[in-house]
Amino acid sequence: MSIRTVLADGSVYSHVAALLAALWWISHAVLLSITDVRTHRLPLRTVGTMSGGTLLLLAGAAPVRLIPAVLCGLLLAGILFLLALPRRGIGLGDAALAFPIGLVLGWAGWSTVPIWALATGLLMTLTALVLLALRRVSWRSALPLGPFLLAAVLPALLT
Repeated sequence: MSIRTVLADGSVYSHVAALLAALWWISHAVLLSITDVRTHRLPLRTVGTMSGGTLLLLAGAAPVRLIPAVLCGLLLAGILFLLALPRRGIGLGDAALAFPIGLVLGWAGWSTVPIWALATGLLMTLTALVLLALRRVSWRSALPLGPFLLAAVLPALLT
């Protein structure tokens, strides 16, 4: 189900709630991306605020879609948590960030999840290759994962 379909069926109230949820989510995504690029950390308090506000606003937009959204968020957070256990590359902040990402993806439809995963990998790979070619990073450099996880939501929702 595409984002256009989600917006096509519903009342004006649900459209406003969906718009507010999107604005809330995007504002936190920008803040978290800037923080992650600067510090390689994702503050759990900000991720929690992002999750709570998005959850409440999406509940007002379409309560029927809330269960799949929460399940998707929990599933993505669980998968990233398991990937973070070896403590190489993926951090616990990235795992926590998967919950609000999953909320949005699950609310729009489960078909967005594989597109998001592919887009995340492609965005990070292309960015790393460009930075390597420009000699801005070395092969041993670490790139923050959070901005790529967040940026990949857009192409997933637009398909």
